Amino acid sequence: MEERNVTTLSQQLERTLNRYETALAELRETDHLEEITPYDSPISRIILYDAKADFLLDEIPSETVESGTIDRYERLSTETQSVLDTAEYREKARSELRTRIDHFPKTVCYFHELDPVPNEVELAVNRRDAIEMYLDKLADYYDLSEQQIRIDTLDDVFRCRYEMYIDDVQDYVVELPYYPDSYWWRHPSAVAAELE
Repeated sequence: MEERNVTTLSQQLERTLNRYETALAELRETDHLEEITPYDSPISRIILYDAKADFLLDEIPSETVESGTIDRYERLSTETQSVLDTAEYREKARSELRTRIDHFPKTVCYFHELDPVPNEVELAVNRRDAIEMYLDKLADYYDLSEQQIRIDTLDDVFRCRYEMYIDDVQDYVVELPYYPDSYWWRHPSAVAAELE
């Protein structure tokens, strides 16, 4: 990996860890879980930042990552795990996942149809990221097979629409090569190559 790419990814990791710490601090200060909204809650942010930091750490060559950065991530991840080990927070996260899945059919239905199209396409991809990250994080606590079946069905339609507009998708979606291949919607150039 080029030194410039390593530097860019390391900077992204640092920003992600800073945001992760802020979200955990906000969650510690939250007194009323019922007032937390699902799309920008501290619970949502810690799940998303945990996954993103993990993806970045997997991508950056280990010899270039400072031990303090790894220790910091492990501390934050352990704290997130302890948050989710608490029933009320775990249930709140599960409720947020349900809400995200319940709203995803509309996202799929209107993919590439609402103005401004670039924002709407990126929003759809971000929503799909979040659902997958929630599924990954909550799989240790719940049987999510019913939710997974629902998402798999929606993904068939989402992928069809995504492929239909692949030229625009390649222009509008921020390709994140450090995301796993299972996040196919984050790899528009790979999807385009499959279509050739």
